This record gives sequence, C-alpha cells and structure tokens, in this order.
Amino acid sequence: MKKVRFFITGLGLVGLIVFLAGAPWSYGAPAKAPGDTELMMPSIIIKATLNAIPPSYSGPCRTTITFKGTISVSKPAVVKYKFIRNDGADLPVQTLTFSAAGSKPVSTTWTLGSDYTGWVAIKVISPVAVESNKANFSIRCTLPNLSVISFKYEGRLVNAANFPPDRPLNISMDDLKSIELTIQNAPGGGDVTESFSVGLYLSSTYPPGCRPAPIKLWSETVPGLRAGESLRFSIRVLIPSTLAYINYWMYPMVDDTNRIVESVEDGNCYTAVPLRSVPRH
Repeated sequence: MKKVRFFITGLGLVGLIVFLAGAPWSYGAPAKAPGDTELMMPSIIIKATLNAIPPSYSGPCRTTITFKGTISVSKPAVVKYKFIRNDGADLPVQTLTFSAAGSKPVSTTWTLGSDYTGWVAIKVISPVAVESNKANFSIRCTLPNLSVISFKYEGRLVNAANFPPDRPLNISMDDLKSIELTIQNAPGGGDVTESFSVGLYLSSTYPPGCRPAPIKLWSETVPGLRAGESLRFSIRVLIPSTLAYINYWMYPMVDDTNRIVESVEDGNCYTAVPLRSVPRH
C-alpha cells in the first residue's frame, strides 16, 4: 500500500490528510504481457504483424523466404522500424509516413543455402517501441541425384534386348566408336553448384559395378547442373591399342570422382555394352 499526503490551507482549515490505497499511479505506457504485439500510449496505438512465406520449405537450395506484414497506427505518425532476426543481423532502420490512421505493408527476404530454422520480427523504434510476433520458418534442403538416363552405342540404345550380355560385339584396336549419353540431375532435388566429371570406362570384370575402371576412354567436366536439368554428349571414342583379346564391358559413369553428395550414391552408372576385343583383319 502507498500513501499520498496532501496539505491544504485556508478558511481555517489547517490541513487535510488523504490516504489513498491501491496500485501505484503510472503516467507511462502500461506493462505488456509476454507475446503482446500492441503497445498503448496516451496519444497513439501502434500494432505490427509479420508472416513467413512459406513458413516451412523443403526442396533445392539456395532458397529465399519472404516475410510480409503490416504496421498499423491509430493516428497520423512517422514510424521508424527495422526487421530483427534470430541470428542478430544488424538490419537498417526504415521509415513509414502515415497521413492518417491506417495500415501499411512491409516486407523483407532472407536467402539461405542450407538447412535452417529461425525467425524474423518487426521492431518499431518510434514514436513508441513495440515488436511484432516472431515469424518462424524452417528450411530443409534436398540433395541432388545425378544419373545417366540414356546411353547409345553406335546409334542403338543400350539395354539387355539390344545388347544381350552373352552376345558381345567385336571391337578392334584403334576403332572409333560413336557414343551418345545423357545425364540428368533429378527433378525435386538439390542443384549441383560444384563441378563434377562424367567418364566412359572399359572393364574386364562382369558385372563391372558402379565405380571407375582402370581403362578410361573419355572424360568431361561439367560446371554444375540444376535440379531437373539434363545434358547430352555426342562423342567418338578410340579403342585403345593395348587391349588384351578378352571380353570387356563399356559403361558411362556420372560424378565418377564421387565429388558430389547425393541422395542416391549408387545410381551414377548405366547398363554396360558387352564387347570382345579381337585382332584387326
């Protein structure tokens, strides 16, 4: 309890003591409960709200989250505000001029390239201090998935029907063979932003497995590949003059140096062409 004493003189009245009981008097802003987004002053009310679009993202990265909100005032005012973030970034102060009571939109963006969870809020600096709700958001980056989606040997699509494993084709030293192959980064995954290589190999082991073989016939470096994009190569390869007269299997491999982290690491090869090295006649 707080007592306030007043002294009044005049008309024979020596004094009057008035006791007032109750909460303290306050001429400032009333206390805000946690989570309140509205601050009331004797002359103005300011309110701020903010939303993340989208609040939850899963897909290729880098990606940008947009934050849209409003600042509302109860009378004409010049409002200074800034966006604040969970990472403590020092963002610039901005100004809105209201010629009458009402609301105005505000927005900002945040671009990220990895998994992340955070928030952004509006902080009104003047004419009164108030903060909006925290616009929470989360990002889950999906990984790329590189593969060889087409492989043609001498114009024919490589598959078990066209090239049965038990019926190898004859090749001779120094032959030139026409090869077409197409690689793809699967839709819905992440972009490949680093360079990687594609190779064409000969293996004397069957099945050759999805790994580089000692005999590399051709290689190309690709600077990167966005999700959903594909790239086609048309090449002519020379059969080495050092081959033994045995069976071989020719196959392409994407990311053959295993440089790119992928969602599926064992899908980088294609069906092999069965070949037999024979002397040139």
